[in-house]
Amino acid sequence: VILFSDILTPLPGMNIPFDIVKGKGPIIDPQVRTAADVENVVEFCPEEAVPYVGEALRILRSE
Repeated sequence: VILFSDILTPLPGMNIPFDIVKGKGPIIDPQVRTAADVENVVEFCPEEAVPYVGEALRILRSE
């Protein structure tokens, strides 16, 4: 099954905050620029970060 979702969906679960700014689009703040910033990024675990996506896929697959 294929579910189209926003590419930004995983970011909060990876400890990457962002905001949608009118006229600009998504802004990651603070930006990930240094090795230390990368160290703060959490490995993405879909079951924990976005469990609703898996549930949506299960529902769609059953239809």
